[in-house]
Amino acid sequence: MTVKRDQSLDALRGFAILAMVLSSAIAFGGVLPAWMYHAQLP
Repeated sequence: MTVKRDQSLDALRGFAILAMVLSSAIAFGGVLPAWMYHAQLP
C-alpha cells in the first residue's frame, strides 16, 4: 500500500528545520537586535 505525500507539507517541515538551525547559529556568533533581548528591569 502506497500513501501519497503532500509535497507542500514536506517543504514546510524542511523550512521549519532550516529556520531553527539558522536561528540557533545566530545566537552563538552575532549580535542580536535590541528587541530580541529580555527586559532588564532595575
